[in-house]
Amino acid sequence: STNNALLAELDDPFTREYFTLLAEVDQQAALDLEIDAEVAVEDGADKNELVQLIFTSMEPSDLQDLSTANVKHFDAILKHTRSGLDSMSRGRSKWCKGSTYEKFADMSQYRIMKEIENTFGYESDAYEWGIQLNTLILRARKEGQRKPVNNGKLTAKDQSVIQNSMMKLIADPQVMQLMMVSGKSTTEQKAAMRNIDVCRLGGSALGILMTLPSDTRKHLWGEMAGNMN
Repeated sequence: STNNALLAELDDPFTREYFTLLAEVDQQAALDLEIDAEVAVEDGADKNELVQLIFTSMEPSDLQDLSTANVKHFDAILKHTRSGLDSMSRGRSKWCKGSTYEKFADMSQYRIMKEIENTFGYESDAYEWGIQLNTLILRARKEGQRKPVNNGKLTAKDQSVIQNSMMKLIADPQVMQLMMVSGKSTTEQKAAMRNIDVCRLGGSALGILMTLPSDTRKHLWGEMAGNMN
C-alpha cells in the first residue's frame, strides 16, 4: 500500500525488493508483515526491531514450494551463503569463533536474540546479506509456484556420492583437529572447539555441496525443500 509503514522506515532497494516479492509469493505474509510493522512503529519501534519482523516474516512451513523450483536457485542460495561465510571469516567475525557459541551456553534466550539483533542491524553488511538471501529464497518460491518442476528424491546412488564427497571434509585440518580430541577430556575438547573457525568450516561444507553432480544436487534440493515444515 502507499502508506506502508515498513518501507517508510526501511527505505532501501533491498528491503523494497524483498517486500514486493513477498507480496507476489504470499500475499497473507506480506499483509501480516505490513500490519505488524505499522503497530510496531506506532509503539515506537526502532529500525532494528522492524528488521526482526522482516526476518521472521517467512515460516519454515511456507517453504514447501521451494521443492518445485529449478535447482539453479539452490545453487544461487549456496553461493550467496558461502560468500557471506567467507567474508565473515576474513573479517574475523565473532560469529566464526567457536568460543562465541561456548558463551551462549550460559546466556538467556533474550541475550542471544539481542546479540543476533545487534549483528543484523539495519544498513549493516549482515543485514544486506540476510535480506538478499531471503530475496533469493522468495525468487525460488515464486518460480516453484509458477513453473513447478519435479526435482525427484535422493537415490541410493546419490547418497553414496554425497557420503564420498563428505569424506573430503574429514581431510579438512579443522575437522582433523576435532577428531584428534574426540576421545579426550571435556577441557581439551572445549579448547579445540574454541579455536575452530565455524564460518570456514561451513564454507568448506557448502563448497563440497556445490561440486556435487547436477542430478544429485537436484534430488537433494527437492528432498530438503520438501521436508521443510
